[in-house]
Amino acid sequence: MKVLRRKRKKCRLRKSPANIRDYKIAQQAVIDKIIISETEWRQRECAKLSEVSDREKWRIIRRLTNQNQNDLPYIQPIRKIKDGKEFYIFDDEGIREELEAYHISKVSDVNYKDPDIDAHLKSSIDRMVCESKAGHGNSLMNAPISDLEVQGTFGKGSNTPGPDGISAQLVDKADRDYMHRCLELLWNRAWADGHFIRDWKMENRVVIPKPGKDDYNECSSYRTISITSCLGKRFEYISSQRLITFLESVNFDPYQFAYIKNRSTTQALLLLVETIKKSIITENHAGVVFFDFSDAFGTVNRNRLLFKLGTDFGITGRLFLHIYSFLSGRLARLKIDNDVGDWIDSFQGTSAGTSLGPLLFITYLHDVPKCIMPKYADDLAAISTGKEIKSITTNLQHATDSLLQWAKREGMVLNSAKTKVMIFGDSTDPVTITLDGSAIENVSSYKYLGVELDPLLTFNRQVEYAACKAKRASAKVFSLISGRHGVPVDIGIGLYKSLVRPHLEYALPVWANISEKDTQLLEDVQLQCLRKVIGAKSHSSSVALEVISGILPFRFRKRELCCREYVRTISNTSSRLLLNLFHSSTRVGLRFCPLEYIRVLSRELEKEISGCSLSVQSQTVCFHRSVQTLISTALATYFTTFNILIILKMQKTSLILPEKIIYKYLQTDQFSVDQ
Repeated sequence: MKVLRRKRKKCRLRKSPANIRDYKIAQQAVIDKIIISETEWRQRECAKLSEVSDREKWRIIRRLTNQNQNDLPYIQPIRKIKDGKEFYIFDDEGIREELEAYHISKVSDVNYKDPDIDAHLKSSIDRMVCESKAGHGNSLMNAPISDLEVQGTFGKGSNTPGPDGISAQLVDKADRDYMHRCLELLWNRAWADGHFIRDWKMENRVVIPKPGKDDYNECSSYRTISITSCLGKRFEYISSQRLITFLESVNFDPYQFAYIKNRSTTQALLLLVETIKKSIITENHAGVVFFDFSDAFGTVNRNRLLFKLGTDFGITGRLFLHIYSFLSGRLARLKIDNDVGDWIDSFQGTSAGTSLGPLLFITYLHDVPKCIMPKYADDLAAISTGKEIKSITTNLQHATDSLLQWAKREGMVLNSAKTKVMIFGDSTDPVTITLDGSAIENVSSYKYLGVELDPLLTFNRQVEYAACKAKRASAKVFSLISGRHGVPVDIGIGLYKSLVRPHLEYALPVWANISEKDTQLLEDVQLQCLRKVIGAKSHSSSVALEVISGILPFRFRKRELCCREYVRTISNTSSRLLLNLFHSSTRVGLRFCPLEYIRVLSRELEKEISGCSLSVQSQTVCFHRSVQTLISTALATYFTTFNILIILKMQKTSLILPEKIIYKYLQTDQFSVDQ
């Protein structure tokens, strides 16, 4: 750079041909060095892609491609109405005060106003605290924090520091033995005393605009995420794992599919779609009301929550004292960009962004009316099926009224504007369902838990939605690739598997029974991505692309995921809800219920494992015969063998495979294979 500046200065003083030539040579040398340095930096960043988490992969891709990390709008002026007149608040301090009043210091209009009820709650909680201090409860609730639990906290959570300024990286990179002993001593002292340290209950609440809103001039168009101390979050992680274990031991609410091990959005969707599809193929109708709460996490009454934990679940001992202290005396301040507000007392809600908050929230919702199912956190639905629309309307109205009564009793607010009703089947007549005097909007399609539902459950819209999301993700990822240059092929394939393919496969067992046209559309999206990764031309053989990349064709990947969901369903002993539906699932011609379609795709696997006893060990399904065999190994062996089978199909040869289970699968795929 010094040489370039000297040559440029000399050229300005005297623009002779020699000076201009020397200046251009120096300029080109600097450009070449910048290109080399940029290439080396890109290679170093690309090398990290194979080692980091999916979230960090997106961050690296944004850095490499200079993409804006936040496509959402900034905080907009807040609209207010006073004396019937509408006006806007533009100054930063006024906007922050409005958001603080809505998200932190607000008091619900439907909270308890009966002093007798409030006094009863407080006296009951005081009694539970006394019993907990007396040592009530089992070993799970009272046992000291073990070495294994402390060791499991390292590497957990994000690196964003809380109000105390301590980052996770600072803890993880310290001497592991000394840090382990310090944390064990600190956490065990806090656990034994039943205290959650005050500094760990202080929250920086970051304001984030909710995506997809038409109007960002309302406080409800923003959500807050609590950023707390790293040490407190890891302490929460230990207690939350104990709480999960306890909830599993008491067979917690089988209709709640959020935050509990071996439960997922796929299972919640299977329950919903199975019930609706069974009604459709038997020429009946089905109606669903999809409910929405206003600021669900922020309106939880903490006294009511503690009362439920003690009376409904029997939680006591140090675990109860820990949760009681966690919910008491919390402070929060709002953070908008670099502007931080004052500390404000927080008296209600389970903070989003904490480890315990979501678990405490679903325990708060465990006693909603039985007609409300399935539930995934605050995404609740009510289903009714039958031949007559009138009876469906009556049942849905009863479910809506029951939930509204529960919400008023528990201090939560149902959002009538976002609550929707949808009728499935060949009927297009709208139904009239009211929520607190307001008519609920009828819709012809609805996205529930990320899956587009249409009236006949053909899932055409879901296929288009999945293809569009995959294309958008691939456009960001493959902006790193130019022709055959850019990231190495193996890293590109890894990026496709971890960042693009999940969009094509999200909840796939729920909508696997799609038309051949839709299946081919998803196959084409996958092949386009593979061509970009490998640098192949547009006319390249699709079979060759799949063999080189080691990626299964989409239709075979669909079978694999359905087989895995089949094994997950029949081995889940904690909740027999889906298993009972699985046994009663049906079909009419080529119209399948989703669980019946899963069983059809898994029929050869079902034959092979018949007579085996199933158990779940460390989240791995095991089949017990004379010798224990892991089904995950068998499935992996089968599906990794598929690339060889593609070559066999091309060469019309045969293969000797020792595994009987693989041979059974291959027969169903119509390949010429000799055992």
